[in-house]
Amino acid sequence: MRGDPGSPKRLLAEFLRDCLDESRLTSVESLARAARVDKATASRYLGGDTVPPWRFVQTLLKEVKDPDWKRAASLHTAAGAAGPDVMRRRLDELERERTLAEEECARARKHAEQLSDLLMHKREEEKQLTRHIRELEAGRDGKVQDLAVQRDALVSEIEDLKQELADERALKNAAERRLEELTREIDELNERLARAERTIRERARRALHKVTNSMPVRATTACTGSAYLGMVHQALPAGPLRNLIPFCLAVTVWIAVGVKGGGALSRTTAHVVLAVVAIGVFYLIGMLIPL
Repeated sequence: MRGDPGSPKRLLAEFLRDCLDESRLTSVESLARAARVDKATASRYLGGDTVPPWRFVQTLLKEVKDPDWKRAASLHTAAGAAGPDVMRRRLDELERERTLAEEECARARKHAEQLSDLLMHKREEEKQLTRHIRELEAGRDGKVQDLAVQRDALVSEIEDLKQELADERALKNAAERRLEELTREIDELNERLARAERTIRERARRALHKVTNSMPVRATTACTGSAYLGMVHQALPAGPLRNLIPFCLAVTVWIAVGVKGGGALSRTTAHVVLAVVAIGVFYLIGMLIPL
């Protein structure tokens, strides 16, 4: 295995392998199918080569009889602390918090149900003792007094259970509200991430379209200018003036194509430049060659 033996990625991988041994899954292939990834990806996660997403960790821990969610969240946070994508790292953190909130809600509901059952049981015992006391009120005073003491203790225990049940229900309600907030924030972050990716793709498409459309204008302008100056070159007699035409040809192509990075000129602007060059050439011809 690559990496520092004490690195967060290595510790997370060892924790995941231990969970796989304790889970109902029989192999890496079955884990990959449950997490909807290929076997090679699951092997990299378990080998410590790559930090898995929280969904992969969550899928594995749901197959364990008594999972340690807090340790899993701590190891996953430490292993992914240096991740390159801020939004995806925040998304994983929110997913971990939501999993812990779900676990807390389930624990609070279970505890509240147990307390409710215990409270009902204690109330039934209190009713039975009350009936028994009434039945024995005409009998021995000592036994009646003992039963009265037991009843008072039971009433006090019932009050304590009532308070504990109220506190547990308050914790459950707080956990459920936190779960709703995390779910809403995750949905908003997913939407922002999708919009960012769409914007990047649209900008790349527009840049490619702009470059592709500019190439025909450059090529057409360069060919037109070359043709104009070629005809002038053929019409002139041999001499210094005719030797000047190749230089004009190079300048025209340079202007039309935009070799200095200024971008291609428009078709109309390039034709105007060529017309001005041609007029200048014919003017020189008229001055140097007598009619």
